[in-house]
Amino acid sequence: MERLTLFHLRRADRTNGPETRTIIDQMETESLVSKAYYEKLCQWKDDALRLFKINHINYLNKRLFNLPMSFEHLDASQPWLAYWIVHALRLLNFVIPEETSVKLISFLASSQHPDGGFGGGPYQFAHLATSYGAVNCLASLCRRDALDIINRDTLADWMRKLHQPDGSFLMHLGGEADVRGAYCATAVAKLTGLLRKHPDLFESTAEWVASCQTYEGGFGGQPGLEAHGGYAFCAVATLCLLGRSDLINLPRLLYWVSHRQMATEGGFQNK
Repeated sequence: MERLTLFHLRRADRTNGPETRTIIDQMETESLVSKAYYEKLCQWKDDALRLFKINHINYLNKRLFNLPMSFEHLDASQPWLAYWIVHALRLLNFVIPEETSVKLISFLASSQHPDGGFGGGPYQFAHLATSYGAVNCLASLCRRDALDIINRDTLADWMRKLHQPDGSFLMHLGGEADVRGAYCATAVAKLTGLLRKHPDLFESTAEWVASCQTYEGGFGGQPGLEAHGGYAFCAVATLCLLGRSDLINLPRLLYWVSHRQMATEGGFQNK
């Protein structure tokens, strides 16, 4: 009943602002499902929630090297797919076979650009997002020979070209600069030891990321943009990796985050 009361209070709060079409749709949907939702909630048992680990493991293994045609639009995201699958398997305590690990390492090595970084697949140009996916996948394999394929010299040179005078990072040469770039670059540098070896790669980066915190309390993709959950994650993670979490206005951030949680389903809005 306490949760149900909270639901009605939050509904009332929404009417204090402008009633946009999306807010009205959200309220109507919550009204339709709330009765069934809370009836089910009252019947909930502690052992009712189960993760079908074997089913997940079988699905992930099946998709590691054989994706259906419907995935062709993700051709430039192949290191991401490898990382998501390997990371999920690790979380499920699945031991990745030697043959599978070797094939993954070979594939990611073929996706490494000769001028530094990793592309979305063999012969594709280097991109910070796919470099993040590739390096994290290699790290998730927990093998020294996996991380040894990374050419750290060309990686550092490439990242230096992406680094901008204000501290931000381009996602790729000639590409856009936003908080994603700063996070991907920082995470890759941390995992490969470049953050310690080349601290100048991140000159002014912490200050630039901190300037992306908005009056709302969250972080936008660039200074002056609307706060967004995805960018907030990237910004906070970047500042923590750089050891500059002191630049975060934590009270404002916590206020913004707590107000993004939906009362009925418990999930969070992006903005």
